[in-house]
Amino acid sequence: MIRLLVLCAAALAVGCSSSPNSTSGPKSTSGGAGTGTPPDTGDTGSSGAPAPTTGASAGGCEWVSSYCYDFVGTSWNPASAEYACDQISDNLVAGGAAPGVFVSSGCPGGATAECTGIGSDAADPGSEFVIYYYDAFPLTVAQDACVSGGGTYTEL
Repeated sequence: MIRLLVLCAAALAVGCSSSPNSTSGPKSTSGGAGTGTPPDTGDTGSSGAPAPTTGASAGGCEWVSSYCYDFVGTSWNPASAEYACDQISDNLVAGGAAPGVFVSSGCPGGATAECTGIGSDAADPGSEFVIYYYDAFPLTVAQDACVSGGGTYTEL
């Protein structure tokens, strides 16, 4: 089942994601928002970022200098993480925001805050993801969105 959570670019309510074990829709391996290979962001991986709380990253979905979803649950693999990134990005683009970019190496370092315990599928405990926030995103908005969505907000 694909579970969409509404992510508003202005309020960053929660995001939208799909359970990595979803049987709805194809598992894309084509890249950012299903349009081919994602552009090179210069990201060298999650070096410098806080360690994920549950496991190694299966990939990240990045909005440069603002925020990044890091798919860290044990159920994620690179294909399902990329598919979830495409779904999140498509939802945001439909609302007028810039697209996200799938980063196979995970979210970049330098985050100033994180939101954990949000958006995973209760039927699939391994579907956890972490949202990292960076300097370009208003941290008061990030904190409000994380807490109102049931997550745990931590400044790093």
